[in-house]
Amino acid sequence: MLRCLAYILLFVPTISGASAQKFIPITWVESIKDDFSFTQQWEYPEGVYVNQYGQVDYDYADEFEPADMKELDGKVIIDSMGAFYKYVDTTHKYHTMQSQANFSEWAGSNYVFADRVDKDFVKCYAPYNVASHCELRFVLADSICQAVVTLYSVTDTIIEYKANGGYFIIEKPAYDKRILKAKYYLAFTDADKPRYWQGLIYVPMTSD
Repeated sequence: MLRCLAYILLFVPTISGASAQKFIPITWVESIKDDFSFTQQWEYPEGVYVNQYGQVDYDYADEFEPADMKELDGKVIIDSMGAFYKYVDTTHKYHTMQSQANFSEWAGSNYVFADRVDKDFVKCYAPYNVASHCELRFVLADSICQAVVTLYSVTDTIIEYKANGGYFIIEKPAYDKRILKAKYYLAFTDADKPRYWQGLIYVPMTSD
């Protein structure tokens, strides 16, 4: 437990926000009965999409200019598909998080990553992306959770909000199998209104 607290003390100075941070209790249960069917939903990697012709396409990097592989209207030329798709990552990324939140510039978060440092300590984050500018980071240490949301605003400002209430419920049998299966509600205080981030998590835990 002392090692876990040491990790938390390292984590705390990196976050500053509009409200005092508090420990959020973790409740361990044998089963969470909520609907985890979101884990069957998937997306392509960021930048990859289906174009108007039903073809998988992507916003290509500067070092690859596929102009000679497409028609002027953006349709991928049939004879060029083999070469074109060597540059496109068509991996199906299955959702690991279901979220609802009321932060500014938040447009949804479907992915969370969990690093199990040891059996009593896990570091997690749900990254921001092109559409959603808020990142959620939290640590789980034995029986407590600490969380922070960072807003990387289009106004070139960075605002951090510390969780000061809520709950975090973890399914113990899944955790013992190195899967973080959880239900959570994280409360934050902003200058103008209460904020929250809540939902479900189902993600394998990696380790160093």
